[in-house]
Amino acid sequence: MSGEAAPVAHLVEAFSDTTETFLYEGLVALEAVGCPGLVLTYARRNVAARPYPRLLQLARRPRRVGVLERGELAGALPPGARFWPLRRELTRVLRRLRPRAVHAHFGPMGALAAPVAARLGLPLYVSFYGYDVGEVDPRLYEALWPNLRRGFALSEKMRAALIQLGCPPERLSVIRLGRRLEPFPWRERVTPLRRFISVGRLTEKKGHDLALGALARLAPAHPELRLEIYGCGAEQRSLAEQIERLGLADRAALRGEVAADAVPGLLSQADGFLLASRTSRSGDQEGTPTAILEAQASGLLVVSTRHAGIPEIVPSRNHDLLAEEGDLHSLSEVWRRALELGQDEVRARTRAARALVEAQHDVLGEARKVAGHYPPPRPCR
Repeated sequence: MSGEAAPVAHLVEAFSDTTETFLYEGLVALEAVGCPGLVLTYARRNVAARPYPRLLQLARRPRRVGVLERGELAGALPPGARFWPLRRELTRVLRRLRPRAVHAHFGPMGALAAPVAARLGLPLYVSFYGYDVGEVDPRLYEALWPNLRRGFALSEKMRAALIQLGCPPERLSVIRLGRRLEPFPWRERVTPLRRFISVGRLTEKKGHDLALGALARLAPAHPELRLEIYGCGAEQRSLAEQIERLGLADRAALRGEVAADAVPGLLSQADGFLLASRTSRSGDQEGTPTAILEAQASGLLVVSTRHAGIPEIVPSRNHDLLAEEGDLHSLSEVWRRALELGQDEVRARTRAARALVEAQHDVLGEARKVAGHYPPPRPCR
């Protein structure tokens, strides 16, 4: 590697989960704008679908780093205590690789890396994505904030939440979720809108139970309305039971997990998109859901909630289609409003949504913003 620019080391717990297309495409975009990276990960996944030229798998595999153990929450252990053996390995690896910076993805990985980066004199960057803002004990980040060169939030609302957690505001930038738009051509839909889909893990945060409840309320007046939910997760059984209990077997379906490269085709066949996101009881939140960006890029009218950064990725003229989170009546009413829109209004709203995605969520443009924060490249010795 003599004479080549030292890469940025990207610390990722697992690379790359199917639900984290945003992370993979972001790293590929950094390569495309001339900022090479080296991924350090504890688990390599989806190798064929998500190749990456430089990757090193670390030996020690942590338990889920995003949620503290009960003993830590009760004060029996200091927050992040189980990071200690991981930090020893990370120190050895970074000392040998000599990257020009460390970029941790998700806050807990930043907490893991912070003392190591400080000890080695490496600038530390951290990208936050959602659960790592609402679900993590703030004590975990006490050692992160003093050692953070720059943090990246997905929205202004997330930035404000991180400041509340203690992050110095002058070290925080908003880098919006970027997406390649070529697989998602815009297509005009014909009213009335009948077939809605939802793409998201079957977890409390996604609000699929609220979506089914709203469907049951609207069904009598809209007999042709259908909802298909794509994803897998812990709530699959309870959602299946809810479909039976509400008599929605011929109107709603759980379609299971879908590969990322199949999503454009699913969106192209639908009339509308629904995602009833909310904060879970554990504090888990969305960042800015990739699925909403993809749906809007494809020309789907989006019905969603005023949750986390969602209002920032939906054009203002469509904010009347955002329900109050966790509110079944509100969700039913905004969905009803969407169904009653005429052809010209649907066309205008979906074009505005596509324009917003093009203007604010270009993956190469956001990658250039990130690269602009890194230290200048230096040659490897």
